[in-house]
Amino acid sequence: MKMNPLKSIGLSILIAAAVVYASDGTVVERNGGTPDVGTIEQWGITWTFDKPLSKDGSPGTYRYGRFVNGDFWVHDEDGTVTITTISPAKTTIQQDGESFIVDGSMINPSELSPGPSSSGSKQAFDSRVPFWDESLCVQTPKTLSGIQSLITARSWRLGENGCPERYVGMKYALRPTLKVAAVLTCVPSVPEGDAFRPAYCGSDTKIMHRANEMD
Repeated sequence: MKMNPLKSIGLSILIAAAVVYASDGTVVERNGGTPDVGTIEQWGITWTFDKPLSKDGSPGTYRYGRFVNGDFWVHDEDGTVTITTISPAKTTIQQDGESFIVDGSMINPSELSPGPSSSGSKQAFDSRVPFWDESLCVQTPKTLSGIQSLITARSWRLGENGCPERYVGMKYALRPTLKVAAVLTCVPSVPEGDAFRPAYCGSDTKIMHRANEMD
């Protein structure tokens, strides 16, 4: 099937440098304060929860761990996890005399679809890129359930050290537009220690593979 080139270009501008494979990240199991909460930080992105975190899932906490590729998962016995704040939160910036929304978050974005679609390929990470749909941008507090992945992005700003060049043919977009993205997955049960993170895109999000399957 022939792919709509503008869709392909728009998505590549977003994600070309946002795919990460290392395991950088920190966890604060108990922050103190009222109420007592936990945080997970990865790639300069921080998610704060409505309860503390623990590695063993002790009462009153969310259990957390990491997939074999280093991304974080979070689990609660009732199958839901509530995120109270995301940092950076989506914000408005000024560029070329216009206002744009950047640093967006999405839950399980649609997979790339061939040709025009009413839902496929819409994005809520950065309004400088085509197929922007602010209604898909996550607002907090947000409860995840089942197997759901939250993707939070940090966008490049013009003039920022290391900022990429503008994309030729698109007035406002940079290539890539996203500086980094991090993936947090809510899981209904604790995954095996060598499980790979499930797909964060589309509808088939079950955990499919483990490191012991590799040849």
